[in-house]
Amino acid sequence: MFSYSRYYNIVGNVLGYSGITTSYSGSNHAVYDIGSGNTNGTVTVPPDSLVGTTLMRWGNYDTVNGAVRFVSAEVPSRLAQFANPVPASQTLPASFYLAARPA
Repeated sequence: MFSYSRYYNIVGNVLGYSGITTSYSGSNHAVYDIGSGNTNGTVTVPPDSLVGTTLMRWGNYDTVNGAVRFVSAEVPSRLAQFANPVPASQTLPASFYLAARPA
């Protein structure tokens, strides 16, 4: 999630690669690299701390922790605009898991 990638939701995913992903957050082989600046040619974009504070992460399995994470600190519930309450349940909708079936 580069700079200015704000108000994203990452919910109910499997993240990382066993044996390759070595940390939960950071920039090298991490599940999340949040708000890092980047350079493309002569254009440099500085790091953006608002990416992390507006990002909702809930119910994702990651290979570093080897578990599904439901962490209230990863829910942007203190935003002045577009705040999300911490979900009351750790149950994700079945629609996240069901494959589309032909009619």
